[in-house]
Amino acid sequence: MKNLILILLTVSGLFAQVRKKQTTEYLTFNTYVRDSVLQKPFKIGYLAYTPDSYYLSTKKYPLIISFHGNGEKGTLTPDKLRKSFLPYKLDQGLKCEFVVISPQTNGYKPKWNEKTFYKELLDSITTKYRINVDSIFIMGYSGGGEGVCTYIKAGLPLIGVATFAPVITLTPEEKCLLIGKKVATYHCLDDKTISANITRNLIKHINNCEQRDIDAPLLNTFYATGGHAPWKKGLASDTLFNYFLGK
Repeated sequence: MKNLILILLTVSGLFAQVRKKQTTEYLTFNTYVRDSVLQKPFKIGYLAYTPDSYYLSTKKYPLIISFHGNGEKGTLTPDKLRKSFLPYKLDQGLKCEFVVISPQTNGYKPKWNEKTFYKELLDSITTKYRINVDSIFIMGYSGGGEGVCTYIKAGLPLIGVATFAPVITLTPEEKCLLIGKKVATYHCLDDKTISANITRNLIKHINNCEQRDIDAPLLNTFYATGGHAPWKKGLASDTLFNYFLGK
């Protein structure tokens, strides 16, 4: 009996360790439209993170969709995402009370700038996981900023946005779609890949919107150094997640 208890405790401990890491998953797209043409069904890979408490409760969780940079593009190789940005931090032990989905693009299928991709992705995620559809957040690093912009343009459910040295494809008028949303930005002033002025202009246009809600302050962070990897500092703590959850 004593040995059985020890075995159960060991198995439980191993399971808990596994659950702290992201799992590699795949999804088949059936309604993806590129350049106004319906594509044949195809698969993508993604990483999925669920907090430890997910398997100990029946509640619905807030969702973060994380869009990677151009250096992590690939075809059905989502484990490549583990090398940087939010997936890297989660594998290194960062914890948050969100379900985190990190989809991978190869730059063609899907393209970050195709709106239909996000609708089917979101429908699939909210079916497979216990998601609070009234608490959805997105974040993007570098080229993944284009994914953030397209999601916003698609008009899908959204509470907050975080950008890290992003590519921005929003017009000044479209940036006003972020009014009333929680917006966090991170950029290093010595970034040689994407100028910090991109983030400065994003903040400027949001603040200039006529409907600007002064009771919804932006979280803007500029680092003197850090190059093209502001996520290393911006995701070093749970500050962003607390901001999203209003803590």
